[in-house]
Amino acid sequence: MPRRRKRVRRPEDLEAHLKKYLRTDYVKVLRIGKQTYSKYSMGYAIALVPKVTRGVVTDEVIPALVRFNTETGFTTQLIPLDPDVIDPLIELIREGYKEALRRSLTPK
Repeated sequence: MPRRRKRVRRPEDLEAHLKKYLRTDYVKVLRIGKQTYSKYSMGYAIALVPKVTRGVVTDEVIPALVRFNTETGFTTQLIPLDPDVIDPLIELIREGYKEALRRSLTPK
């Protein structure tokens, strides 16, 4: 039996869906060219969400990393990012990627 063809939704459609689902007015889906980035039917976006401090929702908004299904728009993860750690986190990701490459290319 042939495998069904994946139908990745357009970035504009996914942004509208995520805005409604997350109840926010700012969502940007990760794109490669004009297409939604999708690997294993999963994509990424950045959304602005209200900051929650000890269970209290504040008026301050912070960026959040959103991981979602690119076929259905179902959100699997929402990770709020503290603005103070965004730059160090990016550096840590780069460092981890370099180490992964080094280990992958080093014979055992």
